[in-house]
Amino acid sequence: MKQGLSVIMTIRGDEPKAAQTAINARDAAGCPVEVVAVYDGTEPDSDLPVDQILAHRNPRGIGPSRHKGIMAAKYAVVLLVDAHMDFEPGYGKVILEHFRKRSNYKDVTCGRCIPSMLDLSPMSGERGYTGARFSLKSEETGGEKWCLSGKWSAQDEGEIGCVFGACYGFRRAWYKEIGEPLNLLRGWFGDEEYLSISSWLAGGRVVLLDYWTSHLFRDKPSFDWNRSDMMYPAVNRARLVDLFPAEPMLKEDLHAWLAMSIRSVDQGFISAYNADKVRPEVVEARKLWESWADNVPAFLERWVDAEATPLKQRQKEREAKRPWKSEQPPTNRTPVKPAPQPMAAPRVQQRNYIECSNCGQRNSFRVSKTMNVNGGRRRYGRCANPNCKQKGVMVDRTAGQVIYWGKDATKI
Repeated sequence: MKQGLSVIMTIRGDEPKAAQTAINARDAAGCPVEVVAVYDGTEPDSDLPVDQILAHRNPRGIGPSRHKGIMAAKYAVVLLVDAHMDFEPGYGKVILEHFRKRSNYKDVTCGRCIPSMLDLSPMSGERGYTGARFSLKSEETGGEKWCLSGKWSAQDEGEIGCVFGACYGFRRAWYKEIGEPLNLLRGWFGDEEYLSISSWLAGGRVVLLDYWTSHLFRDKPSFDWNRSDMMYPAVNRARLVDLFPAEPMLKEDLHAWLAMSIRSVDQGFISAYNADKVRPEVVEARKLWESWADNVPAFLERWVDAEATPLKQRQKEREAKRPWKSEQPPTNRTPVKPAPQPMAAPRVQQRNYIECSNCGQRNSFRVSKTMNVNGGRRRYGRCANPNCKQKGVMVDRTAGQVIYWGKDATKI
């Protein structure tokens, strides 16, 4: 293959910065570049200034979309990017120079990620962030329990645990050797962990290179989420534990942690998870990952933090590493604090945030039945934690709050 860089850009939903991103990627590279756009269930724009346009008629997710682009790339080195980014001039030369060395053949790389302004220019004064390590077990909002999830950090160059920042480069041949891990994913999210962990376990590395990208961060996806979109990230996490070739006691512990997740009792998740286990790609990947079992102890010792991060601490750390989330008041006037607003009573649909007074876990309460109590309708539900001994709780339908825990609830 010729010396150059194939930039794979995935698009789903409204991406008004896609054309600008494609131009930025080509103009800043400093080397031959082809830009491949992969539309995931979105009508392709034939006027997009790219070299190839590929599409999934129905949404498949970020993993299969990026995989499709990788397989169609004409250059040996590929770079995965989002559709709302800018790049440091000469970034492509840095990536290709790295992969010209034979010793770097088994690397997955990323650059520093700087939050961008609305015009995609990097936020001034920011050095950038990247992935560094993994959390063996972590807690997320909404009652989710995750395993082997990447963590943000700040670093200059060298080996890291996990790529982050939506700009990942590697040799296509190495991607094939580690089992084409992105093709295992369903929906969106999870590609960082699959790429990084499979590279480390297969005898490769994850390396932070000295270039920056700016990334327009958003509070929500650019498309309307359906039930599958919400379910598949949890399926990807559970599959990662299934594939991870750890010794039996550790895997049992990780499965027990996931079983406490709110998602683990959702019938939609259970059906999707069971169907996923027998997919041909997953069956083949399980055999391949088992062949890497000897590398697991070294990976865990070097890159994984064993203790679960408490939810409040994790949220605090995350906000501290997201300066672009802070409001930037105009400099020409004194910012005015908004008047405090009375807190509205949570709706029943937000019952994920109710804390079980028995086990302390914040989760949803699966509704068992509703009944008339003192002239009003009441909902009875169960704590979603399978290890919780409390059998039931009465929840107010209007306020979405626990009414009481009493002996009547134990009859459910």
